[in-house]
Amino acid sequence: MVKLEKSKNGHDYDIFNITTEEGNFTISFENNLDLYWYYRPSKTPKEYFEKEFTITDEDKYIYECFDSLYEAIKKRKPFLNAPYDTDFKNKVDKYANCPYENGIIEWKSDDYPDDEASSVSIIKEENKFRVVFKPYDNYGFKTFFVRFRNSGSSYDPYNCTFMNM
Repeated sequence: MVKLEKSKNGHDYDIFNITTEEGNFTISFENNLDLYWYYRPSKTPKEYFEKEFTITDEDKYIYECFDSLYEAIKKRKPFLNAPYDTDFKNKVDKYANCPYENGIIEWKSDDYPDDEASSVSIIKEENKFRVVFKPYDNYGFKTFFVRFRNSGSSYDPYNCTFMNM
């Protein structure tokens, strides 16, 4: 089981903290109008290659949030269930950089070039989601911090799907 807490930051935006046995996962919308996901492992590993935590269907609310996000991106419907015409769908399919491939959503942080950025992957398995963070090495200080830009995202318009979540 996971623990979910909701609080406010200094700009009165919501912060969600999800605590698992593996660590603490924070979702935070900030004053620059961008969304951030940040993971802090409960134990400091000797090597920072990647960190993973699991959301199971026992945690119904959080699981359903991840499921809705996953299905919207998988079906290439970045605005979730909003109706849109065929022309719009064709433009999304043609021009958008969809973060879904081979059953995995992978988002590389909008802060840095793809070859340097930290990333988060969401993998759906039977009755659970595996959320895997890969760190960015900032001059020897590795961080599991992923930014979802609302202006200038390389995955536009799929950033909207994360905002809706």
